[in-house]
Amino acid sequence: MQREQEQTVGYWRQCVERAGYEAEFSRGRYEAVDAANRLVAAELERRWNEAQDHVQEVRREADEPLADLMHEPSEVKRARAPRIAENVAQIWGAPPTASRDHKRLLSSVWS
Repeated sequence: MQREQEQTVGYWRQCVERAGYEAEFSRGRYEAVDAANRLVAAELERRWNEAQDHVQEVRREADEPLADLMHEPSEVKRARAPRIAENVAQIWGAPPTASRDHKRLLSSVWS
């Protein structure tokens, strides 16, 4: 569970960094344009503003999953994890278990 939490935090951190990089890139292009070229400057300013809005949007999207991860797993979840691990073979062979469930089970066991 801890490894999965670290991966999720890393994913959202990369999303925010990527959006920030794109905003900085847009700012650089805007600042480099000749002020006499008003149409180009206006378009680059619009793109820069959109990139800044995107950074804020990504941060808002990341807030909820990251806030959920900051909570320690409950005692019920901690107690349930070893029992699930003991019953992997039984869960795998159960008739209603679909191939997508097998994939999810494998990813949770091997990650």
